[in-house]
Amino acid sequence: MVRALLMKDLMLLRYRILFGLALSMFALMPMRPSAPRGMFGAMMTHMVVTAFLTQLGGLEERSRGDVLVSLLPLGRGDVVRARYLLLGGLAAAMATFYVVPPAVLSLVAPAPLSPGTLATWWLWCATLTLVLWSMSLPVVFRLGMTGSQILINALMFTPLLLAMTASRLFGPQIQSLVQSGWLATAWTALGALGLALALAYLSSLLSTRLYSRRDL
Repeated sequence: MVRALLMKDLMLLRYRILFGLALSMFALMPMRPSAPRGMFGAMMTHMVVTAFLTQLGGLEERSRGDVLVSLLPLGRGDVVRARYLLLGGLAAAMATFYVVPPAVLSLVAPAPLSPGTLATWWLWCATLTLVLWSMSLPVVFRLGMTGSQILINALMFTPLLLAMTASRLFGPQIQSLVQSGWLATAWTALGALGLALALAYLSSLLSTRLYSRRDL
């Protein structure tokens, strides 16, 4: 049943996903292989996934799809699991899509990107999206997409605001940390992704509990 819910969500999003991929490709292709793609990729992955999930929530509420789902032999836990699996799938797909163009372009560049660098970019792209949406989905399941619209709008700009604030307050420390290369290792990014997955699991449990108390 969870698979059926996933297919339903993907069918609703199919045209929007194609448009989002085309828009992302338009933004990515002019960038040089030597450009600082890592941070830009994490921001863009998060913004595109946020747009997909926000549009999906709006489509469901306008069509009363949540009420229809509640009439089917499905538990609310199935609905929550399907949405978190969709989140993970979209984050992985967009991170992959982001990494592929620089990987292809670097084949003809004087200094090709290493597989470790590409893996690190992929891991950070997926991690940022998982963390921010894991923090927000419990509120969305409790209040609905319309009721949590202010939170979702803030979510779109959270990475940029955090980056600007951290840069202003801790600029020298961040520069020193980046220059040390610690954040740029695949092992560090893999550990961060593991923590993000643990957070997503705990978030799904909270979302299930809050969604079970919500009147549809």
